[in-house]
Amino acid sequence: MMENAKERHTSFLQRRKTVLQAPELVSAPPRLCLGKSTVIRIRHSSPQEQIQAFFQTCLADGTLDRLRSLSTDETGLLGLNACFTDEKYRYTLAIFASEETIVPDGLERIAIDPGDFAQFPLNGVSCCDAWREIYNHWLPQAPYRYRIAQEIEVYQELGPLYADTLWVPIQQREHTQIWEQRDTSARPGVGELLSAALFGTIGLLFSIERGNSWMYALPCAAAGYLLFVLFRRLKAR
Repeated sequence: MMENAKERHTSFLQRRKTVLQAPELVSAPPRLCLGKSTVIRIRHSSPQEQIQAFFQTCLADGTLDRLRSLSTDETGLLGLNACFTDEKYRYTLAIFASEETIVPDGLERIAIDPGDFAQFPLNGVSCCDAWREIYNHWLPQAPYRYRIAQEIEVYQELGPLYADTLWVPIQQREHTQIWEQRDTSARPGVGELLSAALFGTIGLLFSIERGNSWMYALPCAAAGYLLFVLFRRLKAR
């Protein structure tokens, strides 16, 4: 199922001629991170400028060197985004760590819950452009919805302005009702039913006058229904 979804969205991204490559869809186990966090104010200034300033502070005070020395794999430096509100979110500069790693002063331990991620390789595309493309175009078209979890940015040596990969937490969308999967024009609406009732009533009165209670009622009701459907289809063109 995951491979079929990848093929569909590879085709979607090719049709859009987007700067993003198709993501790899993976199920990730639980992980532990060590990092240092800050609050990013969404409306005060550019979030990317705030993140870059925080990165420079961590570089100057030795936090980056400490994180790199504690890393337990080759993934490298991470940026974690979480706890979003309309005004702010929490950003953490982090590395993957093991259970046995002792947490030094000034750092915190963060758990990454298991779940599915769409991993987007960026190949030089900026994080801002990539997130904009993902949220505005990829997610609305995907058979997934956003999962409340840590967003993960895997950085190059250049830092948070350019990342190697973005991990977007996702989960399968719930099944929709059968009527939601079909063209709504196939459903009889109020207008069709009222038109059928009106023409049926006229047919019934005409039949009673002729001495036959139902002879004209049903054909008139059907004609009224079909005429209204035809009118609606012509109007929609």
